[in-house]
Amino acid sequence: TQNVDVNETATLVANGGNGSYSWSTNGNPSTGNSSVFNTSYSTAGTKTVTVTSGNQTKQCQVVVNPVTINAPVCS
Repeated sequence: TQNVDVNETATLVANGGNGSYSWSTNGNPSTGNSSVFNTSYSTAGTKTVTVTSGNQTKQCQVVVNPVTINAPVCS
């Protein structure tokens, strides 16, 4: 599981399988075809990313957190 903020890039990496990968999700972009897949989401919530290699499929989760406007900052 990965945690990102709304509109922040989630980077997922695949290995194993037959070395050829196909990604799908409802983010932007919604598909990809390499071992590394970058996507982002415009709404908060738990998103599902599916990677397929040959006849094998794995689903991963990305938790997208809402961005709070004018939130206090500690430094």
